[in-house]
Amino acid sequence: MSGLLETKRHPSGGDLTGMGLSPEEQKVMMHLVLAMNEYSALTEPTPSFGGKSEFGSAIHECQDLLALRVVRRDYPTGGWS
Repeated sequence: MSGLLETKRHPSGGDLTGMGLSPEEQKVMMHLVLAMNEYSALTEPTPSFGGKSEFGSAIHECQDLLALRVVRRDYPTGGWS
């Protein structure tokens, strides 16, 4: 896994360097992608437990927060409180 992070490549082969993410943010994004991939590979949980869609929604919320960091950095006076 460390090789993936060092080359800043998405597990699907895509490059993360042009996304505006800092190296630290790229590392977080990579872990979010890997977490979603690993969770998706699990067998479906029981109905009383959250399923893949809930996990995916939570991952997307985290990715949205990373995107907001980029926007706030690129547009510091944009009113992104």
